[in-house]
Amino acid sequence: MPADFDGDGKTDLAVWRPSDGTWTIRYSMTGVTSTRQWGITGDLPQASDFDGDGIADLAVWRRGEANFYITYSGSGATGVIQVGSAGNNGLVGDFDGDHKADPASYEPASGTWTIKLSSSGQMMTRQWGVGTDRVVPGDYDHDGKTDLAFFRASTREWFVYRSSTQSYTVTAFGRGGDVPIPSVFVR
Repeated sequence: MPADFDGDGKTDLAVWRPSDGTWTIRYSMTGVTSTRQWGITGDLPQASDFDGDGIADLAVWRRGEANFYITYSGSGATGVIQVGSAGNNGLVGDFDGDHKADPASYEPASGTWTIKLSSSGQMMTRQWGVGTDRVVPGDYDHDGKTDLAFFRASTREWFVYRSSTQSYTVTAFGRGGDVPIPSVFVR
């Protein structure tokens, strides 16, 4: 997941080693490379700015527990945030527009999104999609909030629930076999 780990406004080169949870980051500001272990085998990296300090925090999604494990760049503290149910797909976005990442999950069988809003601490749930859809959250209406969205490969349609209007649009785009970008991939 591309992110700015040093706060200079540029995306830094970073890799995550799934075999042992090691992050290796080359900071664009200094060119220095650092390595840190955060996560275990089976986790999925989810780096994002959870504390709003302009620097990406190391985070992993542990699917079997439905937990985000986060180490906050601002304070160095660590935290665990449970969102949704075990087996869900983890994802992040700024769904409430407060410039902090909101941890979220998507349950493919029911198409249910569960989002922990950083502005209020409240859990929000919404059914949007079905099991074969690919979730593609993003700010499609340029209002500073991540919109719920999915791509339905069978019809090559993008379904976007726009936060600015609280309504959805459907747009045909792509060809058979195409993979949407951005997309939340699961392993």
